[in-house]
Amino acid sequence: MPFGFRWAPFLIFQLFVALLVVQPNAWAGLSSLTVDANGDAIFNGKDDGEKLTITFTTDDISVEGRKYSYKIFVVGRETPIFMGPEGDNTLSNNQTVQVIWDGTVAKQGNERENLTDGDYTIKVVLNDGLNAEQNEVLELTAAVTLDTTAPEISIDLGDKEFSPVLYSLPVYYDLNEDIAEALLEFQRVPEDASIGRPIELSRESGSHTYYWNGDDKSSRPFSDGQYTLQLRVKDMGGNVADAKTEIITIDSEKPHITGISLNDSIPIINGMFINASIQTITFTAADEGGTGLDLTGSDTEVRIKPIDGTNINGALTTPGNDKAAFTLGNSLDELTENGNYEVTVFIADKVGNLASSSVKFTFDNALPILKSVANNNGDFTPGSGLNGLTNFVEATLADNIELNLDDSSIRLTGPGGNAVLGQQTRPADNKIRWQLLSPLLAKDGLQDGQYTVEIVGA
Repeated sequence: MPFGFRWAPFLIFQLFVALLVVQPNAWAGLSSLTVDANGDAIFNGKDDGEKLTITFTTDDISVEGRKYSYKIFVVGRETPIFMGPEGDNTLSNNQTVQVIWDGTVAKQGNERENLTDGDYTIKVVLNDGLNAEQNEVLELTAAVTLDTTAPEISIDLGDKEFSPVLYSLPVYYDLNEDIAEALLEFQRVPEDASIGRPIELSRESGSHTYYWNGDDKSSRPFSDGQYTLQLRVKDMGGNVADAKTEIITIDSEKPHITGISLNDSIPIINGMFINASIQTITFTAADEGGTGLDLTGSDTEVRIKPIDGTNINGALTTPGNDKAAFTLGNSLDELTENGNYEVTVFIADKVGNLASSSVKFTFDNALPILKSVANNNGDFTPGSGLNGLTNFVEATLADNIELNLDDSSIRLTGPGGNAVLGQQTRPADNKIRWQLLSPLLAKDGLQDGQYTVEIVGA
């Protein structure tokens, strides 16, 4: 009976170990049958997915004068999905044949139809060309699974903002089946371009939690900014599914305190002297480019205390998004409260990055004391007369805490209120001096008169 071969409109690849020619001696058997779709027998048949490679090998048992062809069936269907070889050719000893199947079967004419998802059995049948065409001399079977359905997945976040330097972000994801590959991919907003190396996740069916540290597979941290995470999976059959999270903000930078003031009007400079009554301490802060300040949280705190002392009680309020005020339970206004103080401010942003700033000042509302007035001839009593040469006048001051001679001054005015020219110096830690440019001479009466020493102590 003549043998005809018709090529179907799908991918078939035949690998021949020997040339397809009529051999003097033919064989009568199959030595092996394998099916493979990327390491298993599950495939989807899609052009961009996984197809099934069917491979069988003949043995080397010689039977003289026989020709052999093959047919490959899906068990339960009469029409073969593959057959060969063409024309009068025969299968040879130890020949390997390989075909690639897309999961379709003949329908009518040249049309083909897709099989539904499920488990199937592939059967390879050898036919003896000297006997009836249906004379099956040997067959082998293999189980396969057609799966064209993408897995069902989901992904969610424990939070939309986080600081990788403080904690990891919980990423929740669900898989409805065991899969071949699960990757966590990263995309920068707004470009939506994938960056970094994806992280491999668990492939088992069920609910999972992955704690993300803000880096990729190579432990390279991402810079602050906005991102999305994408879960991309591939099942055993090659079906792909992906799901994306909402936008995540990475914020690892600390906020900063922009100013600390007393009574909402006096900026505190480290080391400065304050002589006004103190009722409140206010501060301002900023978090440019971050997730924003959280001044109402428990991390916001203002502490004021004497150096080496205990904190002063008070109440904290937040009159603005970037401002807070600490009102002292009792104002600082007593002489007994004079001394050195330290103010420390603590703040946090919305993801918990902490920042603090400290400043020291001296509270001193007691006036300095004028101890004495002198000239180059020694101390003198104000209102008394002076004789001889006067090169300078000076004042000796005292304070209950510390003198501030930089803000203290001494000047000399003569009869009629005219200033006596000179230069201020500090001959000692408690003295200020007005050094005259020209000495005063009490000998010819030309410079006689009443002089005034003006002293301002601080």
